[in-house]
Amino acid sequence: YLLGVMGSQTVNAGRVYFPAGVPDLSDIVDGRVDLARNVRREMAEETGLGPGDYRADDHWVCVRTGPRLAMMKPLHAPEPAEPLRERILAHLA
Repeated sequence: YLLGVMGSQTVNAGRVYFPAGVPDLSDIVDGRVDLARNVRREMAEETGLGPGDYRADDHWVCVRTGPRLAMMKPLHAPEPAEPLRERILAHLA
């Protein structure tokens, strides 16, 4: 799993999370929130990886805790972990 540390400018500074985010206006297509688009956008923003770098599962994983709901899509990269990690670190730099 890919994990990231929240930046010092965020409310959750220093905490570790999966790359993710809240849908924004660019994720609205034909009046509906396109969660798959949100996943692609967030992965590109936070890791530098594009849709050609991974395969997304067909299903979603839904986690509900109190009033919060998280929708996650498992992603699989054919590239070995260490070179993938180096690409992500280079993107973050």
